[in-house]
Amino acid sequence: NNASNAPMLHVEYTYGGEDRVLERSITYNRNDAEEDPTTGEVDRYSNDLELGTKIVGLRFTSVTIPPGSTITSAYIKFVADESSEAVTNLTIWGHDIDNSSEFSSTDNNISNRTKTTASVPWNMTLPEHAWVANTLEPRIDIGKSVISELFKDRSISWGFGTYTASSS
Repeated sequence: NNASNAPMLHVEYTYGGEDRVLERSITYNRNDAEEDPTTGEVDRYSNDLELGTKIVGLRFTSVTIPPGSTITSAYIKFVADESSEAVTNLTIWGHDIDNSSEFSSTDNNISNRTKTTASVPWNMTLPEHAWVANTLEPRIDIGKSVISELFKDRSISWGFGTYTASSS
């Protein structure tokens, strides 16, 4: 992943009466991957992530939000490699485990991970939600409920994509 175009986690939270912000980017190619929903084949070396056509996993490290914090907003920023107005429907959830491992090339390595109870639908259906090439934008709201299940962890990951019935 090109570091300047890497997905970025943005979390706003309160702790001890103070408003705080945490941002973490993907820094290593085994921390993002995409999985073919038909074959289960995992690609850790793609130059871009195919949201909506593949099952995509993102792993953010050093996410240190103190226990007792209240999450007020959480989203992932992306840089699109091309402009698009294509309809995209995603379901977003967290990997429900402490210290999520790097993605491996083992088939179904993303879809077989234990998911959080909470999930968030994300739908891009309107032209004003279109992706604009080479623009960093807060695009996908990952939901306070999803990240609240995970914020005790130091390494957390999300999966997104178009899923079969067994993946929801």
